[in-house]
Amino acid sequence: FLNEFDTKEKQLKNFPRVFALYYKESKKKYRGFLRKYFDFERRLRLVLTGYRCKRLGLDLLQQLQYEDLHDDLVMQILAQKDHPHFEFPFEFLDLQELLGSVSDDPLDQYQMILRYRFEKIGFKTPETLYKRNGLAMAGANERQL
Repeated sequence: FLNEFDTKEKQLKNFPRVFALYYKESKKKYRGFLRKYFDFERRLRLVLTGYRCKRLGLDLLQQLQYEDLHDDLVMQILAQKDHPHFEFPFEFLDLQELLGSVSDDPLDQYQMILRYRFEKIGFKTPETLYKRNGLAMAGANERQL
């Protein structure tokens, strides 16, 4: 990336490519929980990108130029290009409420998004994940004795 875009201006302009490639590779590389986690992070980033573009008057098409334009979420976000306000997808309506209730202070917004991310990731984690691993490890330890 740094070799391809030799000036700081080009690097900043094309920085969304780094995220698009990262999430594309993560989808190929991981399965199970990690795949779901990276998919959630990608979807959250896309929604926040759409929200930020609307709030700051940025070019939405430029920010999403490296994304899969046939992806349902990307198409839903791009369809709002000419709308006056950003409409959150159904799965992120709770995020819309939270962003509406927090101040315009970037630190407050960042902390709220971190809390949101933490709560959502907790819901995506199988409840039995640790129990299964714990039982498997306990069984392995008993065999070693």
